[in-house]
Amino acid sequence: MKSMEIAGVAGVIVIAVLVNGLIAKVEDESPGGIENPNGRWREVCSKPKAYQVVIWFFGVLVVFWLLYLWATK
Repeated sequence: MKSMEIAGVAGVIVIAVLVNGLIAKVEDESPGGIENPNGRWREVCSKPKAYQVVIWFFGVLVVFWLLYLWATK
């Protein structure tokens, strides 16, 4: 493999680990999670936190990036 491919794979791995941690944080703070066992979904959805919006944005961005890579190969 070329060094750029190795760097790309390493970058994806690092980003995947970070995104996984952020998703776990969102799950823990969601109603029924460890941090919010008795909460309600309506409150969570009506006032999303900034990191929740960022996680969804980058998740959608990654999906489109993967679709682009798949379509151009």
